[in-house]
Amino acid sequence: MSIQVFVAYHADAPIVSGSVFHPIQVGRSLKSRPRLSMIGDDTGDNISTRNNEYCELTAIYWAWKNSTADEYVGLMHYRRFLDFEGAFDSEKAEVFVGEFDINRYVNHASEIVSSTSADIFVPKPFKMTQTVWDNYCTGHQEQDLCAVREILKDGSPAIFEAFEETLASKEIYLGNIFLMKRNLFNEYCEWLFDVLEKLEKLKLNREYYSPYQSRYLGFIAERLLTVYVNYLHRKQPELRIEHRHILNISNAIAYPYRLSKDFNTEESVNIVFAADRAYVPHSAAMIHSLLQSKTENAEYNLFFLATDVDAKARELLQLIVSRFDRSNLFFINVGEYFEKSYKSPTRTPSNATYNRFFIFDLFPHLDRILYLDCDTIVLECVEELFNTPMGNALLAGVPDVIMTRTLNIQVTTKDPNFPDLYNYQRSELGLSDVQINNYVNAGVLLFNLKRIDAKKCSRELKEKGLKGKCLFRDQDILNSYFKEEMVVLPSRYNVFNTFSDGYSKVPRRNYDSAMAAKKNPAIVHFAAEGFKPWNNQSVPFADLYWKHLLCTPFYSEVVSKLVRTEIRESSKVDVGRRIYRIGEYIYDRVPATRPILSRIDFILKSIAKRT
Repeated sequence: MSIQVFVAYHADAPIVSGSVFHPIQVGRSLKSRPRLSMIGDDTGDNISTRNNEYCELTAIYWAWKNSTADEYVGLMHYRRFLDFEGAFDSEKAEVFVGEFDINRYVNHASEIVSSTSADIFVPKPFKMTQTVWDNYCTGHQEQDLCAVREILKDGSPAIFEAFEETLASKEIYLGNIFLMKRNLFNEYCEWLFDVLEKLEKLKLNREYYSPYQSRYLGFIAERLLTVYVNYLHRKQPELRIEHRHILNISNAIAYPYRLSKDFNTEESVNIVFAADRAYVPHSAAMIHSLLQSKTENAEYNLFFLATDVDAKARELLQLIVSRFDRSNLFFINVGEYFEKSYKSPTRTPSNATYNRFFIFDLFPHLDRILYLDCDTIVLECVEELFNTPMGNALLAGVPDVIMTRTLNIQVTTKDPNFPDLYNYQRSELGLSDVQINNYVNAGVLLFNLKRIDAKKCSRELKEKGLKGKCLFRDQDILNSYFKEEMVVLPSRYNVFNTFSDGYSKVPRRNYDSAMAAKKNPAIVHFAAEGFKPWNNQSVPFADLYWKHLLCTPFYSEVVSKLVRTEIRESSKVDVGRRIYRIGEYIYDRVPATRPILSRIDFILKSIAKRT
């Protein structure tokens, strides 16, 4: 049996490919589109240049004219797939999933469609509060729908009745998504593109259509698919028409994260970081410092494991990256998979920190990847760090020397589950004294993915993250899991901005290493909660943070939050004084702000004199 299910792409996204699934780039002939490493809709008999109007229909047309499948032909989208397995039970036609295992989906779906006796697969009907006619006219131009009505009335009287009934109903099949037997597919395409060609040739006034409304042919076709399937059901009631949910993976973590580009070239530097919306401004400062430090020939691929990061914030981050040549930013939705994981009552970081455990599911095809915390600032290019020789080791990191003070003194914690830190390190994490001495901080980590059993590692780490109880959460889990297969990196690659007295109780050799690194840092880490410069604190290296934040669109957001915090914590009498103090704080640490702050100061003093 020959089956081809085409998956339409217009930009880079996780590739769904294998067995019966074939990715195809739509609108490939348009100069504005990047060229993806997959079949394009611009070969053979095609309408690729009309993609702005026809949308995914350019892939349907290409399949009609060029596909070699003789049994079934279908279309899915890069973010919408039919649930062939029937795994979901929902009243909604479209189910937004949180996790999407691409290999599992391809294998199961291919097996099902290869043995099916159905004639057509379409989505479950989407139920609306308006009629299909009213719904279209609310969001689009009524003149096009009226024109289609006249075209069908005159040219397709047998289908016209199904058109009238469908447009008067409140149900529609979404997305131009389907799988049909080849003979039905051919008949559908011959009818559909004839109707659309006639519609396009009509001299209707579309001069002021927006880019969105210019896609009217694709929107019309979505309604016509429903019309045609209803017509077939009436004409041939013996046809077996199967309905399946649409799996929408827009907000899902979809893995493996394979794109059309090669990330394992000699110039590639692959870097991953994780954050929720609260840490986006600090991520922006980190990104700016990272890219400003890169060398000209290196290509930096940045993977952002994002939780609840809105579209506007993503666009602003992309603007930062676009200033730097050979730099790419990819957003990967990871949702809130670890939202219910254990959180020590004495520690408040977001559970987004666990999202680094998805690295192994997402990137099994990469040779290695560098993880950076978002509360770091990079002072020199990381290519040398990225290419650190690791041999057979699986993980490389910088020792967290403050954690090694348990080898010197007794350290108690406020967590009632783990009152003694040394006992916890020995009994709960299973670390020897030597391993405690090499316990790495998770803010800068280099993973030797080529050597890691990705499936096993991912499964075991995620299980520990969901079910385990660890004081320092993912950091503890990583140290325990990789304790036998780690490489220690030079201390300058992860320098805490803690004051020197914070190191006073660590073993002497570790103290000397930390102090030397502070004099020549390659990466500064604002690790401890009490040492975050954005919390209105005078801390070491704060000027580096403000310097890079000022070069991002998020500077005013951080400063505004500082002001609001001060206002909440102050009486009305103290508000002016505290705001003025914030201005002085920024003035001292960020020289670039001094002209505007001086002007504001002059204006305020002038007002004060007059009053």
